[in-house]
Amino acid sequence: MDNLGGWTVRPEEFATRNERWSKLGARSKDIPPMAHVECRRQGWEVLHFNRSVLDRPLTLGEQSYERGFGAHADSEIVIAGPGPLASFRAVVGVDRNPDTVTGGCRVRFAVAANGRKVWESPALTWRDGGHPVEVALPAGCTEITLTAEADVIRLAHVNWCDPVLTAQNGAEVPCGVREAADDLLPVSFRYGGVSSEVLLPQWGFAIATERHGRFSRRVITSRNPADGFTVEFTLDEYDALPVSLWRVAFFNGGRARSQRLSEVRTIDLGCPK
Repeated sequence: MDNLGGWTVRPEEFATRNERWSKLGARSKDIPPMAHVECRRQGWEVLHFNRSVLDRPLTLGEQSYERGFGAHADSEIVIAGPGPLASFRAVVGVDRNPDTVTGGCRVRFAVAANGRKVWESPALTWRDGGHPVEVALPAGCTEITLTAEADVIRLAHVNWCDPVLTAQNGAEVPCGVREAADDLLPVSFRYGGVSSEVLLPQWGFAIATERHGRFSRRVITSRNPADGFTVEFTLDEYDALPVSLWRVAFFNGGRARSQRLSEVRTIDLGCPK
């Protein structure tokens, strides 16, 4: 028996904990490095993942998309890869919804690589539907910038659908699809009144593994793309000891005040009674 944070922990409970640690370790090895997505400016509302800026399905012309970014021009989205990038492709356009069909804004989309424009669309309206983007990136490129500039900002709802980044080694880098770690993280909290069970799968995870002498460290980061609020989980697993060291930290990575953080349980295992 042992005592953990004031709780008396039975051997079977440690077995449950260790099983979840192992699953997390195996899962983290399977998740490819994530691209870091940051919206640096937007004409209205906040950047949406896999939904339009109106929180509706991403729609270009008659086609709807499950993956992508919903923004509002004028907008600037910066995507930093985990290493050198080779290409980027997507389908872009003005979102078709009951509001935009009453307007007539014209939007030009562009892609820049390490600060230099490498692709630009003609001026598009909602009537043009989806416009394909396929661009080879210059050698050494590690960051791209997606911009959408409108002649009239009113109802300039823009979508970057099915975005795919390809690394120099040919691997696709998750971009727009937020990988989740299911229910393996033994932590829970509420942010802005919403449970972490809902938020974390939406925010996604970036996972890094480091080696430190006699233990391995996994750092799992989950970031709210809307305001920059970040949760960082650190798991240290020792080689010769049945010990796991678990830390949870919260950061405000944005410029505005964060929402209310409450009901933080840094170890929430759901142990059997």
